[in-house]
Amino acid sequence: NGLIGRGRMFVYSKAQFKTLLDIESHEESSRFNSLLDIGAGDGSVTERMSSLFKNVYVTELSSAMQWRLSNYGYTVLDADHWQNLTFDVITCLNVLDRCEKPLTLLKQIRQHLNSKIGRLIISLVLPFKPYFEYNNNHYPDETIEIEGDLPEEQINSFLLNVLQPLGFRLKKLTRLPYLCEGDIERSYYFLYDYIFVLEMS
Repeated sequence: NGLIGRGRMFVYSKAQFKTLLDIESHEESSRFNSLLDIGAGDGSVTERMSSLFKNVYVTELSSAMQWRLSNYGYTVLDADHWQNLTFDVITCLNVLDRCEKPLTLLKQIRQHLNSKIGRLIISLVLPFKPYFEYNNNHYPDETIEIEGDLPEEQINSFLLNVLQPLGFRLKKLTRLPYLCEGDIERSYYFLYDYIFVLEMS
């Protein structure tokens, strides 16, 4: 997908992203200087956010996608080591259910998020079904314990049992359609994303 330009995703528009961050004017956008987009894929979502920031950083496991992202001018960081950088906004979109160590990732995010103005945006498809592509059994090495059957129950469990103990506080919660470019069988895939906007508590 990275080489042939497929696999594009749509999570939110630039206008929706600005609403999530309470940005209504150019002056308000200037308070956020740096963005880290974790698991940026082909950069299609990053592109909708990048114009609001002076410095845009990305991580991605796929070497082909890394190549595309660097061609767009984004700074590609090692997935596990982000140097001594801090970021005003970190986005983690549809990553926690597809990564090897989601709890370690959340702890790393907290260490690198600006403690004063920082915002973390997480998107999750519920019900939560973790799957890690690069392990033979496709199970992640760490498990996020999200309880409940209904989305409302899982959201509450995620907040109380995972995010709050790690030092995050919820600012906004919404649901948006998540579209992903398809394959031979289907032209596109459609799911609902739950979007969490968080700050440090």
